[in-house]
Amino acid sequence: MKMRINFRLFAMLLVFTLVLVGCATVEKDTAMDTERLLSASGFQMRLADTPQKLDKIKTMTQRKLIRHQRNGIIDYIYVDATDCKCLYAGTEKAYKKFKNLSAIRLSGDEATARDENVKIDWKIWGGDPGSAWQYWE
Repeated sequence: MKMRINFRLFAMLLVFTLVLVGCATVEKDTAMDTERLLSASGFQMRLADTPQKLDKIKTMTQRKLIRHQRNGIIDYIYVDATDCKCLYAGTEKAYKKFKNLSAIRLSGDEATARDENVKIDWKIWGGDPGSAWQYWE
């Protein structure tokens, strides 16, 4: 009787673990697809290569495209503090290209930017995408 209960508990834990691993793998694959499309669209990736940068991106919305407006300039931000430990930033032009490229590959929610009022210290990232990053387009 006791052996049967232990086996059932073990089996349930094993199934639960496999489900968690499977979900994490799917989420990671989706993030990698999104990041490839962002790069192909002209978004610029910056690594969170200092503790200050990593701490900052950990507080931001993860793995969602965010529309950011400052001083009349619209930028788009995508943050992944888990896997690549990086920030992608792009202009309106890069966002439009991303929307076109992702129309077939991603669901509408992943390809559509959300409006969020985030504070970003662009100096630590090498300038803001609306000005210093313009020459990368």
